[in-house]
Amino acid sequence: LGRWRSAQLLKAALMAMAVLGLAAVGMALGLPVKPEGVWPLLGVLLPIFGFLVTFGAASPNTSATAMSLQRSGGGSASAALGTLQFGFGAVAGAVVGALNDGSAVPMTSVMAVCGLGALASWRYIVTPSARR
Repeated sequence: LGRWRSAQLLKAALMAMAVLGLAAVGMALGLPVKPEGVWPLLGVLLPIFGFLVTFGAASPNTSATAMSLQRSGGGSASAALGTLQFGFGAVAGAVVGALNDGSAVPMTSVMAVCGLGALASWRYIVTPSARR
């Protein structure tokens, strides 16, 4: 991480995840029930792919930022972070399953809520010293 700090990369990835999640919801809402051809699907798949790419960038930087704040309790911080990730993933999967209507709207809505929630937690829960 020569040019940028981990916290800077994390902030950019979280902002991109929130925007891409909202874009995916917007595209999914405009998608017909039985789309004809591949082009309407690309409108939904591209934001979802971008969301997953930025999640891949956010995840290791989340770990690095959280562990940098825990000098002596790095193992405990890592265990808590892993537990939270799996827990939120299980809840998100259950919500998508409960809201399933045969379209991409429930999945993209949960993705958008998770992206916005991650950005909000970064902004309002994480201490200002860790955000630098």
